Amino acid sequence: MEDQYEHLSRIVRRGFANSAGQLESIKWEPVDPSFASDVNRAKLSWKALVVSELPTAVFLKIPSVERMMLIANTLQRLGLEKPGEIFGTNPAELLKIAHNQECTIYRLLSAETPIRMPKCYYSEARTDTDDGVLILEDLTDVANTPDLAAGLSLTQLKVLTKQISLL
Repeated sequence: MEDQYEHLSRIVRRGFANSAGQLESIKWEPVDPSFASDVNRAKLSWKALVVSELPTAVFLKIPSVERMMLIANTLQRLGLEKPGEIFGTNPAELLKIAHNQECTIYRLLSAETPIRMPKCYYSEARTDTDDGVLILEDLTDVANTPDLAAGLSLTQLKVLTKQISLL
């Protein structure tokens, strides 16, 4: 059986295919999962000094049917959804739609938007046979995601509103 990080390393090399020969090493750090994806942080070391435009760290985000099923089961237990559905849709199909929309958003907006969003270095759509993936810029040093379950502070809401208004 293939090691998880070997599989992820192949994805990174595919994502940076034009520069893969300069990629010296990849060190992996697991990250707390997002809403419906498995997330890992890759620290990248490059051979040449002239690759300063290449990132030293990225996030790989891979949609997870298992996480979507957990959400569906929770909503069902709360009486908010029918068995095996989220918003009246099969969780796997909803995951495919959501991931593919996210890929589209990064492709269309990342170069055009006046707000700061992670650069998408690589994306693959989710299909019936492929999991799909996003390789995103690591903004850990300049941004963070607040605990959305706890709610946002007034200051955070003002910043969010201002950023949305720029779109």
